[in-house]
Amino acid sequence: MVCFETVVVEISSFESRSSKQMAQFLREQYRFYIFVEWQNGTDVNRIYEKLANACGHEAPSLRTVRHWVKNFNDGRRHFEDEPRSGRPCEVVTQKSVENVRNILSEDPNKNIQELANETGMSVGSVCTVLHK
Repeated sequence: MVCFETVVVEISSFESRSSKQMAQFLREQYRFYIFVEWQNGTDVNRIYEKLANACGHEAPSLRTVRHWVKNFNDGRRHFEDEPRSGRPCEVVTQKSVENVRNILSEDPNKNIQELANETGMSVGSVCTVLHK
């Protein structure tokens, strides 16, 4: 059973989403569409063709459609990404920005490598903080 109320709630909050949230929202909508077509017995290739005709280059690939149909065949009934283990994607947080700024206020002559060593951040992340 699919909960349509969730879809209505998500659509109503459509305008207040960031681009990252929008990308997630769209992925879940594609997955929902794939699920509905799969439930109606539509062939994988036909599902892909319908998505490609409607969405053009924004549509998920045939491989992705096959992946989701396989998931649904295996019993999956939700459309969200599974939680991922490992390090969080974003190291540049408000706390890390403040940390770099505090270090620089004490010694403005620190170079990027020294900042990276003191904060435990990568050189690239320190550069990102400095350019904010």
